[in-house]
Amino acid sequence: MNLSRRQLYDLVWSKPILSLAKEYGFSDVGFSRICRRHNIPLPPRGYWAKVSAGFKISQPPLPNPHREGPVYIPPRKSITDVDILQKKKLLAQEKSEVETIGVISVPDQIISLHKITQSTQQYFDKIIKKIDQAKKSKSLPNDYYSIIHSIYRGRLQCQQAGCFHVTVSEALLVRALNLLDALVIELEKHGFKIQSIKNKEVKGAVVAVKDNETITFMVSEGYKYQVAEAPQKMTELERLIYPDKKPVATGKLTFSVYAAEARLGRNWTDGKRLIELEFSSIIHEFISLVPRQKQARIDELARQELRKEETRIFRERESRRYLEQSIYKEALQESELFKLHKQLESYLNYLEVQYLEKYGTFNERALAWISTARKIANANNPVSRRLEILGNE
Repeated sequence: MNLSRRQLYDLVWSKPILSLAKEYGFSDVGFSRICRRHNIPLPPRGYWAKVSAGFKISQPPLPNPHREGPVYIPPRKSITDVDILQKKKLLAQEKSEVETIGVISVPDQIISLHKITQSTQQYFDKIIKKIDQAKKSKSLPNDYYSIIHSIYRGRLQCQQAGCFHVTVSEALLVRALNLLDALVIELEKHGFKIQSIKNKEVKGAVVAVKDNETITFMVSEGYKYQVAEAPQKMTELERLIYPDKKPVATGKLTFSVYAAEARLGRNWTDGKRLIELEFSSIIHEFISLVPRQKQARIDELARQELRKEETRIFRERESRRYLEQSIYKEALQESELFKLHKQLESYLNYLEVQYLEKYGTFNERALAWISTARKIANANNPVSRRLEILGNE
């Protein structure tokens, strides 16, 4: 749905954001974010309570009222009280299931390296060593391409088979590997198999598999851009990678788990709580994604079958409509021919009468001409032809 900024401004000052969010299928935070993105002021906290109490509260004007670009609000199903109740039930169920898993602590140090953790760590050790050597050198190293290939927006990334999908700065590498090592060991306790797959988009991707369901996961560190340093203060490698602006890691990790086939997943990001403290929830998400993806596939197959049936019915209906139209067109054409046939028959009858009145009797030539005309007319009579066709069918 497209609204002007003025229309959205009038809307958010006509009723509480929470009510609007339900109507349009958003959370109040999501709806507020749309407004802020388009510089639309929102009623302050307590505004609607004061209005209900009878106070007249002035509202701020719409900034830049002449900047009237369209505001697109994606169409969503409105959120009903039943939806809210169902969501609360699901959250309560999830909380209970997480509590059943129990508290899982991530050790401060890696105790026993998983083989994939070991492979990932060895790869990063080599890359870090190459980067350190490049920083000390005044010229580009011979294998600088492999270094560039392993740096993604200011962070390190493993680019060989059998590595975790992890994209972090050197400062958070140990923490990320520690988290992933504890994760895969815990997942194996819950019946998951940790294995490498070939993926063109994510090189060296490692996935968790259970009951033939594949779950992908990754750890990444956030980043932001800043103006690059003066060229003379940068190494040759840095000047090549960051000519204008330099991405800088934020120090905050995000853990992502995703069931690609069902397009289901969840993210955890460092905030008031580190993602290590959400470890039980992360393990629960892996466990719950297995039946959810399986059910999503069943639902998708059912939708495909429904679409096939709808397509079949549509084609049959169109085929029948086409047949009916073709019959109608044939009947129209035959009716026109029948009119001509009747006119010809009337003409021949009239011709016979006039001939007899004028000449008294038919000569051989006249008789042959009229007889031939009647014979051909009867042979081309559309009624006779249609009766024959229908009778044979």
